[in-house]
Amino acid sequence: MESESNVRDDPLNTHDSELQGSSSGFEDSTGTKSEINELKNATLNDKNEESKTIDNSKALRKFLASGFKAMKEARSVKGKQHKKSFDVSNLSPQSYATVNFIDPSTPSDETEDSSSPQKFSFLGSKGPSGEANVALDLYEKLTRIFERDYQSTLRSVPYEHLRTGAAGSIERLPIKTILSQSHGTSASGDGGIPWGGTPGSFASVSDPAEWHNGSYCHVYIAACETVDQYRSKVRPTLQAFISQIEGSAALSSSRSISQNKNAQSSSNYSAHYVIVYVPIREGKDADAVSAEKDSKEGINRLGGAIASSVAKVRRAAAAANREISSDSFHSTDSGELESDDFSAIPPPGPITHSSKTEKEIFKKFTSDFPNGKICILSTLMDSIDDSSVASTSPLKNQEWNGFLHMLGAAVVNGFRDRCRRYDAELRRLDAARANGNKKPGKNTGSKAMFDLGHFFLVKESLAFTFEQMQLPAEALLQYEELRMFLPQTSGDDSPVRETEEEKKKRIRKAAKRQSDDFDDVATTLAITGDTIGFRKRLRSVTDIGIVEQTVLQYLYSRESSLLFQMKAPVELLHRSYLFVQIMYKMKASGLGIIETKTLTDEEKVQRKVDAEHWALNFCWDVKCASDKYFTMLQLSEEQRVHGFSLGRPDNEDGYSDEDDEEAENCHTDPKIEAIEKRMATKVGELLEFARLRYLCLGDIQDSFDNPIRHVSNNVPSDLMKEWKPWVAEEDGSEIEKMENISPKSKLAAASEKINLLDGVFVSEFAYETRYLQIAGIVARCNRLAGRRRLASRFQTQMAEIYTYRGDYNAATKALLPIVDVCATDGWDRCHFWHLFRLACCQRKTGKIPAYLNTLTLCFGSHLEGMAPRAAAEALQRDFEAVISHPQVSQLRLGISSFLETDLTIEQTSGGKSSMLLNFVRKKLLKSFCKVGESVKIKLTVRSYLPNAISAAKISILLVSFAKYEELFHNRELVSVDDAFANIQLDSSPTIEPGDNTYEFKWTPMSTGTFTLSTVQMKWNQGCFHYDSAVLRKPLLAIDVLPSDPTQTIELNPLFLIPGHVQEVRITFNAGSDIIKEGTVEFVCSDGLQVVPPGTDPAKGQWIETFSIDLPPCDADGISVLSTSVRSRLIEPADQKVMHLMNNGSSSPANVQALQARVVTSYRHKSYSASNDPNLNEIPCMKSTLEAMVTTLDKPAFTVDECRTYKCAEDKLLVTILLHCNTPVPFSIKEWAMEIPGLEVVLDGDMNQELFGYPISEGEQLSLAFTCSSTTGKEEGDPFLKIVLQDEFGKTFNQVLPLDLYFFYDQMRKDKEFAGASNIDAELTCGDSEGLVGAPVTFNLKIDATNVLTRKDETKILLLYQLISDDTDWIIGGQAMGILDCSSKKKYDIEFVGIPTCPGIVKLFPTLSIQYGTSEDDSAPITVHLRNPDFFTSLSFVNHMALACPVDLE
Repeated sequence: MESESNVRDDPLNTHDSELQGSSSGFEDSTGTKSEINELKNATLNDKNEESKTIDNSKALRKFLASGFKAMKEARSVKGKQHKKSFDVSNLSPQSYATVNFIDPSTPSDETEDSSSPQKFSFLGSKGPSGEANVALDLYEKLTRIFERDYQSTLRSVPYEHLRTGAAGSIERLPIKTILSQSHGTSASGDGGIPWGGTPGSFASVSDPAEWHNGSYCHVYIAACETVDQYRSKVRPTLQAFISQIEGSAALSSSRSISQNKNAQSSSNYSAHYVIVYVPIREGKDADAVSAEKDSKEGINRLGGAIASSVAKVRRAAAAANREISSDSFHSTDSGELESDDFSAIPPPGPITHSSKTEKEIFKKFTSDFPNGKICILSTLMDSIDDSSVASTSPLKNQEWNGFLHMLGAAVVNGFRDRCRRYDAELRRLDAARANGNKKPGKNTGSKAMFDLGHFFLVKESLAFTFEQMQLPAEALLQYEELRMFLPQTSGDDSPVRETEEEKKKRIRKAAKRQSDDFDDVATTLAITGDTIGFRKRLRSVTDIGIVEQTVLQYLYSRESSLLFQMKAPVELLHRSYLFVQIMYKMKASGLGIIETKTLTDEEKVQRKVDAEHWALNFCWDVKCASDKYFTMLQLSEEQRVHGFSLGRPDNEDGYSDEDDEEAENCHTDPKIEAIEKRMATKVGELLEFARLRYLCLGDIQDSFDNPIRHVSNNVPSDLMKEWKPWVAEEDGSEIEKMENISPKSKLAAASEKINLLDGVFVSEFAYETRYLQIAGIVARCNRLAGRRRLASRFQTQMAEIYTYRGDYNAATKALLPIVDVCATDGWDRCHFWHLFRLACCQRKTGKIPAYLNTLTLCFGSHLEGMAPRAAAEALQRDFEAVISHPQVSQLRLGISSFLETDLTIEQTSGGKSSMLLNFVRKKLLKSFCKVGESVKIKLTVRSYLPNAISAAKISILLVSFAKYEELFHNRELVSVDDAFANIQLDSSPTIEPGDNTYEFKWTPMSTGTFTLSTVQMKWNQGCFHYDSAVLRKPLLAIDVLPSDPTQTIELNPLFLIPGHVQEVRITFNAGSDIIKEGTVEFVCSDGLQVVPPGTDPAKGQWIETFSIDLPPCDADGISVLSTSVRSRLIEPADQKVMHLMNNGSSSPANVQALQARVVTSYRHKSYSASNDPNLNEIPCMKSTLEAMVTTLDKPAFTVDECRTYKCAEDKLLVTILLHCNTPVPFSIKEWAMEIPGLEVVLDGDMNQELFGYPISEGEQLSLAFTCSSTTGKEEGDPFLKIVLQDEFGKTFNQVLPLDLYFFYDQMRKDKEFAGASNIDAELTCGDSEGLVGAPVTFNLKIDATNVLTRKDETKILLLYQLISDDTDWIIGGQAMGILDCSSKKKYDIEFVGIPTCPGIVKLFPTLSIQYGTSEDDSAPITVHLRNPDFFTSLSFVNHMALACPVDLE
């Protein structure tokens, strides 16, 4: 086995060769006496040991810094995969699991000499000379591939948690391979080993404290070519190997569970193995036959030994399993990770591609060795090049995956067995402590005394095992349990129950065996976490209680190393805080160290000082080491500390452009930021403990009184002096450059070189300076952790120290962040106190802008009841003095808390509306008004000053919305030059304490949206700007709409008559508006044309559109324009088309129209360019006026109805109903009617009274004429010709067609039928009254004697039908039928009628008779029906009914 001295490559491990030696030489828990003495003498006699020992403080800092740096690097490359070769020399023994390999094909070092007659040979392998002496070196090939392609690491190894039984997975498990040589039956082999291996090649360490150095499992590489070779050579050798490891494991288990008085420490043997079957695919020759013969002879020699060994193994294993299952705390986890049947199942992939012989050999492996795991690597004999396994062939990749899976399962099973043995051993060692830690004697028997040192080593060995399996959390738990066994931690400072005298003798005896030099070396080893060296020193300690401080230091280092692996920096800092408290108490009280004499008072004080020194340096070392991990702590803190100031110039109080750029470029992960905040909390706690230790050192030293105590316990000296009026001074400079007030980015690197206690006790100033550095870093850590109140407490103390020293600039820097914290947390009284102290410092620095900013913050709503009257008045006097300084005029002062403003807009004509303004993320309240409307704005100013002030000017800046948005996106402030309007008060107001109300009036002359962006208050040399975007109130705006134009236009006439030329006149009236310019445009539709004004219509220059400029005019100005227009005559055919389209089509006919449009640019009547020159730039408002005159879509008059009535035997009455369609009244001057076939008789015109009568739109005029027939021609269309006259006397001719189609058709029928057919009928009712719904019998008598017939007709058939309205009668029976009048002329018909409503019924069914032929020219039939006078229909009065019970069921 390799020595552990070469495993750890640590620069801190620079001890002598003995300290670097392997610990495997200690076979028992305490070692032999001669070995311990030699170790002590070698240490004490080394003259150069002290020079080689590294400073403990530097060693601790370097150890922790390397861990934090590694965690930060791992965090930065998270998610990236880095494949690098596995180098075991760079890892500690706790970083990997060891696996023992047995490869008979690899020759040992003893057989490398060619002269050896027993050099190992293998079947089928020949050298150049033909001899079978070529080694296969399968182990070298396997490990080369394992290291190159898999980085000697197993991935995702499944395992079962030992305590909870939960299934888990080990993500990454590094493996160290060691080779145990095998020589067959060579003389160099161990005769006690049946299979002839090298002695101790796989044997474990007998000391339980070194079990972690043993292997977890075995891998046997079995190369085989034929079945005969397997039977004769491979199987016997494997049986001997497996018998030995199983027998050793069973014997180890039986010893570990033995509880008799002779029980000894058991060995660490693993019974888990993996057999790697490598097929040999070469031909067999004579040498192979000879080798088979030799192997058969070997079987005869080994047969008896194998049989007896297997029997012993089985008996011992059965007994061990029974006893372990009843005693071990692992009894619930009796099964292994995988079942034993798994090894017997051949892999489904690789073996299927093998030959028949290989499959048979593999089957024999699985049947002969069922307890192991069998896999095949048939491709291992292939050539090994630089290509990886995955890129060569799928078969090779599949074989290796199976091998690695089985290897991981074997390692986990070996790990479980080892934990069982640890449990049994720890129970045995703890039995003495359970018996009362009594010394062995007559009364206690021969039980062993509890050895805490040996128990420590065994328990840590178990922790090493967990760490090797990459389970750092479980390893950490072992160290936590181990700490509880230490005397001072557990409360038991003695390993045995003893008297005080026995305790003193034990301490003196132990002190003789120790030395200060040895203790220093052990302390260095403990600090650096050197497990090998420290465990060697611990073996020589007889009483661990006298070196408990060193042991605690070692435990802290080991726990820190595990926490580094777990990536738990917060927990590491927390444990560091707990560790320093425990160690400080022990060092201050002298516990856990060697004291050979009673200390004097001076020595006790010195011990106290040393403890303070150690604690202070430890906290500082942890802080410096943690800087390697931080990202936030490396940024400049200036913006976080001083970023609240308002109106302070750039680069004030330590600002720099580099810090701003660094802060902007830093983008941290939120998870990392949360971790670092928690770490900052822990670092702050550590440094707070260091600060207290530093104060204690200041109290102990006698060079001077502790100045920090003086400042903390007394009233500030500057408050005991008179408050003098403020006088402007030059900008003061700092007395001392203190770069650690708020540490900058380079402090983390510089802090590593700082020794906190160098020269601090030379003077009070040096002591204060170092204290300010420590307190500043504590404040910074707490501020980064979000603990602002705690940080403010430290900075308050720092500010008072600076004030005491007269460094007011530094005091200002310390107080600024405190003011921020108090303002946001609502500490009103504390807020005023710190503001007052800040003002006390700033009034002496000469920095006027900074002091003015502080004075504005000293007054506000939250401080109104907190500030004393005298202090408030003193600050206001300084305020008035500072605001009068000329330097203030160069500053743009923003919103100040001493004044509050509130803007409101009174109700306007357009009302209000609200909307969300996205770019400012505020609510916008808009008030709507019109141009020329007076808007009232009310400003309420609330003053929190104790006395009144006189303001020079108060104004409101109105900015157009577009300009305001532009300024906001450009991050520019609103200035007077950007304002559209600047509304001011007429006089200089006086602002009294409390509420002050001022009213502003504004009359807008232009349209647009204007925001009330800023309220300006001019006070002496200062001008305060209250920007609405910053205030937590809705943004106010005024939306100015155009004023209603008072302009009018009039277009005459109101309509156009088709077919005529008319004059059109447009009259424009400006009203109260001021017209700057305008245009008049005429647009004609289809069928209309105009001539430009001033053009003679007779010349024919007709156009469809034209425009002309409108001259400017003032208010009440009038302009008149005239032109001529003509329209096309609407023909009767057009009327018919229009009628059809208006009634049946989907779109109406186009209407002829003349449209006049007047577009003007105008201003309100209140506009006056002479009052304000800026008004000339105001754009004009636009107005569009339109008027339209249409051509009548119908003629002026239309005929609604034309009818004829027979008034005498040879005369007709013709009536014509005219409808007026004109918008204005017209009268008829003349009319004339032409009807072919008729003429008006003398005095037949009955319309003489209608001449000159005005007819309005929609009215009807009825004309009547008495006419007689003429003998002239009847050709032509009838029409009515009228002459219309308007109110101006102009006449229009109109011809109206008359529709007399039915008249002419009836005349034709009358001529064809000489006479008319008449039928007489009489209807009689059987009863004169009856009930509603009761049937009534009717009798109808028909007389058809006067029916005329045509000459060509021989048979007369008449169709009759009785028709009744359902509301009166419901009829049935012979309601309709046929009458044959050829032979019979009279008929009697009966039918039934039912009345439907009560009352007197005077309506009866009617009779309709017509010819039965289908010709339309049949002679009409006139029916004369006589009905009864009336019928009385009665309603129901009562109703008789019979009631009977109904069965409910």
